[in-house]
Amino acid sequence: MFQSITRPHDLREMYDAAAASWHDRITALGYCDAYCAAITAFLPVTSRPQRVMDAGCGAGSFARAFVQHRGRVAVLTLADPAPHMLHEAQSRLAGDADEIILLAQAVEGLPAFPCQDLILCAHVLDHCTDPVRALRALGLALSRYGRLILIVTKPHWCNWLMWPVWRHKSYRPARIYEAVVAAGLTCTRDMGFASGPPRRTSHAYLVTHTESEILYADCHR
Repeated sequence: MFQSITRPHDLREMYDAAAASWHDRITALGYCDAYCAAITAFLPVTSRPQRVMDAGCGAGSFARAFVQHRGRVAVLTLADPAPHMLHEAQSRLAGDADEIILLAQAVEGLPAFPCQDLILCAHVLDHCTDPVRALRALGLALSRYGRLILIVTKPHWCNWLMWPVWRHKSYRPARIYEAVVAAGLTCTRDMGFASGPPRRTSHAYLVTHTESEILYADCHR
């Protein structure tokens, strides 16, 4: 049901080949504006997470959007299996964190260190063989009260224009909610985007540990 037909090695090579121009391309299409919109909608203005991970970071555009809105962080982890993408992300974010950690790793293989206050993950589940497994890995990296901002491709006819190259999957919100629950997490909010390609192709979700949402609600009554 959740199977991808793109081999991970081929996908890594494709992203490496596109690394130098990737940030400019997705900025022109409006995806960086979409990242900013999700951060603004899902995180309180007072939220200042100090350990942030961009999982499947590509050229670091999601992390860069976060830093532009919320400022410098203590520890920024950039994770991506494509080494040229990691290099681009590191270059773009140099100076935006006290410490930058690089992980040449796909989401499914993230270290199980539950220390991230915030995980950003955009258009990564689209390429995972098993999104539930990927979500479990993200949950294991997320601190008890942490937040995961997840952006996933949704069904739309224009995805077929990109599919012959990227062979990505798309999921309706109900399927993502189902996968999040199966991974032992909770989806507390979701949102679409206002304009451009992100409005047609993408949907955003705010994901937490289940007990985190209960305790967070209790202490803010």
